[in-house]
Amino acid sequence: MNKSVITASEIGEYAYCAKAWHLRRSGVAPRGAQLHEGTAFHEQHGEWTAQAAQWEGAARRLFGLAFLLLCLLVLYWLLNGGTR
Repeated sequence: MNKSVITASEIGEYAYCAKAWHLRRSGVAPRGAQLHEGTAFHEQHGEWTAQAAQWEGAARRLFGLAFLLLCLLVLYWLLNGGTR
């Protein structure tokens, strides 16, 4: 295949792992330890991604709670004359 042409499936491969795409495109086949390292890295990356998603959800809930508290404080202040 012409090296200047990149297929849609190659774009998908690149999006998943740019290093693996580059090595495959360069004709380098991963072997034993390298393949195991890459697999372990992707497993760890998946765990990091899942943990980041959990932290993002917690941060959104905390922000929502803080915003609600701020709204309640402003409402309380307005209902009590708002001059303090």
